Amino acid sequence: MTTQKLLILIPSRNRPASVERLLKALEETLTTDATVVVCLDADDAWQYRISTEWHFMIEPRMRLTRWINFATEAHREGHSHVILLGDDVLPETVGWDQILMDSIADVNFGVAYGDDGIQHENLPTHAVVSLSMFDTLGWIALPWTKHLYLDNTWKALAEFTGTLRYSPDVKLTHLHRNLGLSEDDYVYREANDSPQAEADKLAFYGWYESSDFIEDAQALAELNQ
Repeated sequence: MTTQKLLILIPSRNRPASVERLLKALEETLTTDATVVVCLDADDAWQYRISTEWHFMIEPRMRLTRWINFATEAHREGHSHVILLGDDVLPETVGWDQILMDSIADVNFGVAYGDDGIQHENLPTHAVVSLSMFDTLGWIALPWTKHLYLDNTWKALAEFTGTLRYSPDVKLTHLHRNLGLSEDDYVYREANDSPQAEADKLAFYGWYESSDFIEDAQALAELNQ
């Protein structure tokens, strides 16, 4: 079995306090030697405390999808799985990293996720994804979107391959504005309330309803044969 090592990506903008809260929670809940990378836009990084305890990437501004693919490529070597944690996520289950990786350890491509407090089993909003996906498709986040539908993409591919694994006892709570647990800031509004949200929807379904989805899904399914 391939050695397990998790790459944790934390893109953030205008939320330094949220990142501090998340990093503290990771200190308290991680049980593996995961690599944690905080991804910051150069025009916004001045707000954050840059610590040598964690890895920081500072680049000209990128939207979420591009950040995820860029950071994954930069840190791919030496890792078996990747997870995107938004800065509004609070990991609560000690050992969640090991539990989720173990749940897909028997396959070469899989998607593992816990309960986010909103979508529950419905969507893998913060999922551990096998990095074989990046090696095979060249991306982890659907390149034709800018921010949304990452979870829909992972779900569609892993359902096709039969390797979508849900662990309800793992709590990765999403402190989303819709729960009233985070301020309704411009970062939320830019992603969810702007014309870009509709553009991301069209981009996802344009891929999902085309032969491109079938080709991508079949390529990942072959990894598990």
